[in-house]
Parts: sequence; structure tokens; C-alpha cells
Amino acid sequence: MSIVSRMVGKGNMFYIMGSTPEPAGDVKSQTERLLTHIDELLATAGIDKSKLLTAGVALADMALLPDLNAAWNRWVDPKHPPLRVCRVAVLDEPGSVVRIEVTAAK
Repeated sequence: MSIVSRMVGKGNMFYIMGSTPEPAGDVKSQTERLLTHIDELLATAGIDKSKLLTAGVALADMALLPDLNAAWNRWVDPKHPPLRVCRVAVLDEPGSVVRIEVTAAK
């Protein structure tokens, strides 16, 4: 088992790896849980999603992108959307279909 941090702060920068507590459900429900987790981590740093700079999304299958986008578009701050990249990846947790990493600045 690896020891990793879910959020690391350095100066005014924060780096978050959002991982699902239980990789169950479809991409929309996993994405919603990830985004809620990211909100919670940002709150511990005293910031919110309007401070996001970048987002990296890893999907098990690019065919899942429309459902991911549905959850993402409801969540993201439309006045301050981060730069985002989506890519296909083999995810290490069985049942996991999405992973999201973000960077934010105070």
C-alpha cells in the first residue's frame, strides 16, 4: 500500500487528487462524489472551486465523456472555469471509471 496525500499546499498553491471513497456506480455518480470531495478539500484550505486553475480528468473510456460533462458542467464555476484536459487511462482501483486532479491558488 502506498502512502499518499489527497491535497498538498505550497505557498498559495494547492494540488488535489480527488479519489472516490468507493469506486461504485456509473461515471456520473463517481464524478459527483469526486467533485464533492474536491469541494471539501478546497474548503479546508479556505478556498472554493472559483480558485481552480487546472483540472486533469482520467477516464476509463472516452465514451463516458458526455456523462462526465453533465456532472462537471453542473458543478464548475461558469465565471471561473479551470483549464481542463481529459484523457483515457487505466485506473488502478477496480470499478473506478474516473479520476480528477486539480490545482488551485488562493
